[in-house]
Amino acid sequence: MKKKKGTEITVLTERVLVIRRRYRAVEEWCDACGEAVLMIRPDQAAAVTAKSLRMIFNEIEAAALHFVERPDGMLLVCLNSLLKQNTK
Repeated sequence: MKKKKGTEITVLTERVLVIRRRYRAVEEWCDACGEAVLMIRPDQAAAVTAKSLRMIFNEIEAAALHFVERPDGMLLVCLNSLLKQNTK
């Protein structure tokens, strides 16, 4: 019985995500952090963390993420809380 020779190929990939849109991170006051921090839109938070937008909103409602709602109705997510939660 002959043995078959095989070759194993391992491919390593690295993901780099660049967000270039009209709206950039803005500095806003975060009451939970007690300081001015960078805030991003929920869709950008979803892209940064590779989570769904629904999951981001669930985490906002569960107070797992800090956020601020501007007078114009725009919701912004605290980047500090997002990064701290993502490293857990």
